[in-house]
Amino acid sequence: MLPEFDINAELRLRQLTQDDFPALVEYLNDEDIFRNTRSIPHPYTLKDAQDFWEKLRQRSQEAGGAPHHWVIEHREHGFTGTISVFLREGIDSHSDEIGYVMGRPWRGRGYATAAVKALTAMQFETRPNLIRLSAWVYSYNPASKRVLEKAGYVVEGFCRALLLKNGQPVDAWLLARLRND
Repeated sequence: MLPEFDINAELRLRQLTQDDFPALVEYLNDEDIFRNTRSIPHPYTLKDAQDFWEKLRQRSQEAGGAPHHWVIEHREHGFTGTISVFLREGIDSHSDEIGYVMGRPWRGRGYATAAVKALTAMQFETRPNLIRLSAWVYSYNPASKRVLEKAGYVVEGFCRALLLKNGQPVDAWLLARLRND
């Protein structure tokens, strides 16, 4: 897998650096991001960014150094969001999960869709044993569901009370894209 690559003339994916911590804190300190993700806390602090950095380093070592988390960067505006692939092992090693967040000023511009398309293509190109990429989207987040659909992901199901958020059961859509799609 590549540590950075161009998506199009405006956007690229690159590895997160410690220089990105201020933007990470600014954009992830957003109640909508907290509400729509499984593990991003609110408020999001510099300590959270530092802890995340350490987790990334550990996961990268466990994955043999393979990058799995990228910054979505606009050539003119810089940091706009992040996108990740959660690598699975064992019986699930053919099926990874994708997730992304966009800073509030950059939502609705097609950046997330472009990043999902690019990362999906790159994952299938560089991981020969990968058959599918999937994503879970909370039922109250139709914009994220649409991002995935525009990127070629197909709704595979709707699961009631699948996840817990703030101790409350949340319904979620499962979307996936197969290598052959």
